[in-house]
Amino acid sequence: GGGGGRGGGGSGADVDTSAPEAGASPERPEEPRRVTLRSSLEEDFGVDSWNLRAEPAAGARVVATVSMGEVLEVLGVTADGEWLRIALPTTAGSVGGAAVVYAARYFVAPSVLGQYEAFAPLGAPEPRGGGVQPLRADGGGIIAADRVQSLLSELVGLRHQYETLLADRSDELTRARTARRIEDIMSKLEFLGISPEEVLSMEDPMNLILFSRTHSFSHRDFANPEAETCWLSCLFQALWHSVVFHVAFDLYLAPAKCTPGPGEKILAALQRTWSQYALQSAADARRASRQQDPDGSPDSDDSLEASPMELVPADDLVDAFGVGYGDMSEALASIQNELSDSPNLAAKAIADLIVLIPLTTLGESWPVPEMAWRQAQEWKVHGSPLIAVDLSMPPLTRTSCGFVARLWLPSARGAEDDDSDTQPMDGEDQHSESDLGPGHRLVALVCYLWSFRHYVVFCRRQREPTRCLMFNDLPGLTRGAPKELDWEQVPDACYRYSLTPRLALYESLDAAEDVVRSRRATVAAAQSSAASGRAAGRACGDDNDGAVAGGAAVGGGEGTEASSATGRTRPDSQCTHQ
Repeated sequence: GGGGGRGGGGSGADVDTSAPEAGASPERPEEPRRVTLRSSLEEDFGVDSWNLRAEPAAGARVVATVSMGEVLEVLGVTADGEWLRIALPTTAGSVGGAAVVYAARYFVAPSVLGQYEAFAPLGAPEPRGGGVQPLRADGGGIIAADRVQSLLSELVGLRHQYETLLADRSDELTRARTARRIEDIMSKLEFLGISPEEVLSMEDPMNLILFSRTHSFSHRDFANPEAETCWLSCLFQALWHSVVFHVAFDLYLAPAKCTPGPGEKILAALQRTWSQYALQSAADARRASRQQDPDGSPDSDDSLEASPMELVPADDLVDAFGVGYGDMSEALASIQNELSDSPNLAAKAIADLIVLIPLTTLGESWPVPEMAWRQAQEWKVHGSPLIAVDLSMPPLTRTSCGFVARLWLPSARGAEDDDSDTQPMDGEDQHSESDLGPGHRLVALVCYLWSFRHYVVFCRRQREPTRCLMFNDLPGLTRGAPKELDWEQVPDACYRYSLTPRLALYESLDAAEDVVRSRRATVAAAQSSAASGRAAGRACGDDNDGAVAGGAAVGGGEGTEASSATGRTRPDSQCTHQ
């Protein structure tokens, strides 16, 4: 929306409805006419001023603002119809020496699927709701909410790239270009009513989790030239598409925020692969943005582009985990163990988010999610934000592959198992939207093709929870399989290609938010205790003793929660965290 328009002073509201870059919009001549800002904008949306820019572009310099009641002379409209060409007097009462500026023609509120004429002819009646036109979803414009979503996705990828370049410090030119592109996107977001403060506040875990509840992460494919790395790429895809792990990694383990120790090879490999994946995702978002804004001028910075067919290499993961075939569940356990043993407090905290539950077939019964949940309850780990269920099963027939897959899917579980005596779990609504227990949702279902010793994975689309992405880095083994499909189609795919369910990854965003709240309370208590300890020390005339007492109250030593409360870490622990 145009919330930035209150108060004038150069912060007037205007909204980018796929506005072209500077110089990209030839002007369409029109008879001069006098207009004023529509009063209904202030009454309905609180917008009382409007920006006038040097060029017909969202990021162009703001020359002046116009307030309610001020009269403007319109000299014409740009060819795309999105910008008004305005005569701005250079001195009071001087029309002959007018400068030419541009004003966005429409106001778009993201919560309202319509675009409003921002100006009305001088003296003309202004009916309620007048000037409203439906937002276009074709090549001539897009819905503002989708535009915001596209820009935010591109921004996330570019920030990953910038952090990597900061750590590398070898390509100053690309880093400068990336910084300029980030500034440009921030400007466009502000133009759409998303202030820089709101964007930066997404560094807060709670805001990121909230934003990611309906945000599907960009998807890229991996290279597998030796046909030996599917177990690593499938694990990475599952973690990438998990909101809990994705947000935690971005906030605390990204290259610019955490330097792995000498023995943390897996973390270093994850960082490098994460950056490469994010860089290519940013290029995808950039191309999508161009498709939505076809009138925009092309960016001359080709260094930010990546080929649509370029594959993410798994070389760094191979170096960390070892060459050859491996077990994906063991790889996940290795990640958790390294993070748990890390001197970095943030890494340890992320390791605590994950629990791995082994589930085997007993007698003639099939493994079902209810069994995994009961095991989690017995182990008292059912409150973990991430629960991975390791399904140990021998090779199955094609029919059994499809049947077991159906048991582990949220939409159809139980319909084909009428003879089962499994009852709803305690506290679980039989018609609940959860897939495991009362609140965990399926993020990824990893399957194994026994005949080729090959893994594939189905990953949840957060924005469309009934759909999933199918990832297979040897697509020739599943010819004809769609890359995106409904969850209810997965059992048929498992039947067709003899895919045996091998690991199910679940997450609970509510549990993740509980962890954040709990840790915030712990940090607040630690800060309070530290402050009390220092105050007590000062009362005794010994500030040093007070500081030591404060540290002991938090956790009693170097590298404990005391570090978290003050933002300092041990010399060998370079993670920043909250």
